[in-house]
Amino acid sequence: MADPECYDCGPQGIAVDGSNLVYVIGTVNGPVSVYSGAGDLVAAWGSFGTGDGQLYAPSGISIDASNDVYIVDEANYRVEKFTAGGTLLLAWGSRGYGAGQFQDPVGVAVGPSGNVYVLDEYLRRVQVFTAQGEYISAFGSSGSGEGQYTWPAGIAVGPSGTVYVTDDFLRRVQAFTPEGVFIRTWGSLGSGDGQFIGHLAITTDSRGDVYVSDSEKHVIQRFDATGVFLTRWGSGGTGEGQFTYPSGLAVDSQQDVYLVDRGTCRVLKYAPNLTPAARVTWGSLKVLYR
Repeated sequence: MADPECYDCGPQGIAVDGSNLVYVIGTVNGPVSVYSGAGDLVAAWGSFGTGDGQLYAPSGISIDASNDVYIVDEANYRVEKFTAGGTLLLAWGSRGYGAGQFQDPVGVAVGPSGNVYVLDEYLRRVQVFTAQGEYISAFGSSGSGEGQYTWPAGIAVGPSGTVYVTDDFLRRVQAFTPEGVFIRTWGSLGSGDGQFIGHLAITTDSRGDVYVSDSEKHVIQRFDATGVFLTRWGSGGTGEGQFTYPSGLAVDSQQDVYLVDRGTCRVLKYAPNLTPAARVTWGSLKVLYR
């Protein structure tokens, strides 16, 4: 579980809204920091705690078509929904094993229908809710078979509604229908194209391509929606374009790719051709590449 004391240098996740503003959770500026695409701090909101609208250990963030912001909190065992300006709209969830309850919620993703998907690492399941927090269904169980998870790590939903879940132990990505029916899987342990080692963050773009960062291999890999490998880039380190412990990925409407690196406390932004160029200082988050 994330430790709030690490948030002075430990961004946990990233998302981009419809205006291409970049939201980062868990930074020195506060639980939620909002930046322009050029890395300028636009706003910071939220406070650490357990009260209404507070965040104790934010672990995942997603933004819907109306620019409402959904954040899952590992320590408060809940999902909170905010306006883009940080006003609390609603919250749901509690600690437990039942429908609508959580043990270790580590990721959240909003689908094109507006439904909200929450990944629980400990319970090895994805729960589906309406945008009003009403429970719809759940899918997944513990194991290594189709539709099962051993160490689920990241979740994303593509533009067609396909749900993608990464598994750090099984080193794979699984794809599901919006209702949770298993479609396919890809990936295995290794350092080759289409293979993974661990700590796998995931996102999708408007074309339906899937991006997976691997903190052990220090690479980002891009696949099409069916899991066909397309390209890869990155290397380990603190230099230009390098990263050490990516904890989140996002893609904006221009297909620019953002990676938040918890290890170096910075955001890296790559243009569609993936070539780092101009450098911009980004507050406590160091570098923006474009």
